[in-house]
Amino acid sequence: MQSHRINAQGIYDGNGRKVVDFKKETPEKINASVNMLCNSDGMGKHKKLIQNSTELGAEIVITNLTYIRKEIIEQKFYEIKPSVFVPIVVGEGAFDTHTTVYRKFKTGQLNEAGMSGTSAPYVSQENSDFAIDSLTIKHNKFVEAYTYDLFEMKQLAKIQFQGNPIAFKEEVRKTMWDLTIQQTAFLGSAIDPAINGLMNLDSQGVTVDTITLTDLLSNLSTDDFCLFPGKILSLYLQNTNFTAMPNVFTIPTMDWVRLNQAVSPVAPFNTRLQYMTHLFNEALVGFAAAQGKPAPEFKILPLVYGDKDKNNGGKNRYCLYNKDHKTLQMSIPLDYTTTIIDTYNGFNYTSTAYGQYTGILVTKPQEIYYLDNTASLSS
Repeated sequence: MQSHRINAQGIYDGNGRKVVDFKKETPEKINASVNMLCNSDGMGKHKKLIQNSTELGAEIVITNLTYIRKEIIEQKFYEIKPSVFVPIVVGEGAFDTHTTVYRKFKTGQLNEAGMSGTSAPYVSQENSDFAIDSLTIKHNKFVEAYTYDLFEMKQLAKIQFQGNPIAFKEEVRKTMWDLTIQQTAFLGSAIDPAINGLMNLDSQGVTVDTITLTDLLSNLSTDDFCLFPGKILSLYLQNTNFTAMPNVFTIPTMDWVRLNQAVSPVAPFNTRLQYMTHLFNEALVGFAAAQGKPAPEFKILPLVYGDKDKNNGGKNRYCLYNKDHKTLQMSIPLDYTTTIIDTYNGFNYTSTAYGQYTGILVTKPQEIYYLDNTASLSS
């Protein structure tokens, strides 16, 4: 089956050859071609739209949505890509109202009595059991429509408007979806305190340390800076009971930029950022080797939402955590989806986009560690 494409000039086959020219053919020929394609190309649902669009003259904008939508949906308008920071699960639980995650805990004790030698008259047995609890997170809806009418399209055609107005409307709407996901991933919701982002997980049991780092990293003396990686890793390990190591450290962007300075005058060839990244990676390799596992790469990432002037907390927030779906995750149960442009009267046209998303769900809060301060850049 050969697919066809439609634009303002005509209908093209899969090889790009124009098979129907809207400017040259009669309405009868156009309708006959449309009927044929609807039967052979699976385009029946677009038939009415294709036929209506011929009334708009050279600017056949309605049917372009199918092609435009495919191109625009594949584009990303994130200023900061959330999946770099947080595991994102897409497509699970569409149209449900909540996602529930179950956690399992071992409750039995280490059975030293059961380690008796084979000569013992009997072996003591201890019960090994586990407990289960659950965490639930709400699904949020995104619904946004755009509309236009016949007058708008006719007027744009008369002034020879350059570009496709439907494409512009679709791009703006897709941008709103991407930025909604971005803001939720990092700051949660401004109107629903139950929806948390990576930078405000305080209510989910995450440790907030306001003592260890009272100044920006770039403001620290050389000695204090060199001691910082070891100090914070020690605190993190204690927080997780020595069961996990972090693999991501987010730093407020204004501070991160200033870390691209030499560690000290006597070590001018290594920046503070390189020094800290190297030490974290070395520690992660050693910890993973002791567990018999491959070590993931440790990443130090700038995050503008960590800047005190860019978040709702009024504090610079540094976040050291284990980026793993068993630790935290965000869900997009229903990814960005659009309806075809439709009309109920042949004059007004509309298309609606919809999707579902959640805030951040934390299943292991001890593996996320915040460092807060209110310091400013020194001169």
